[in-house]
Amino acid sequence: MAPNTTPSSGNASPNLSVLDAPLVSAVHPTAARRPVDAVTVQGENAVYTDETITSKFYNRGADVVAQEGGRYVITPTVTPFEFRTQRKVSRTGYVASPCITDF
Repeated sequence: MAPNTTPSSGNASPNLSVLDAPLVSAVHPTAARRPVDAVTVQGENAVYTDETITSKFYNRGADVVAQEGGRYVITPTVTPFEFRTQRKVSRTGYVASPCITDF
């Protein structure tokens, strides 16, 4: 049987594979912290308070019923949704676990 040459993270060989390298992730410029009020949507469906942002959305669709003779009856539908989110940005972080090389 031929040896397995596929890179793996099993630490089975003395040489580290690309999967065993430490994780390095650059921070994208759009992920930078900005003031809370940097972006504001002005519209009839968005309401801002000091604690929350509430927005309304209307999902427009249709119900289709097939009838005899290849005819269809289409009835428009509207489903309202209301979304609310907290304005305070929760803390997030990057958690890196150490690589275990000794068993």
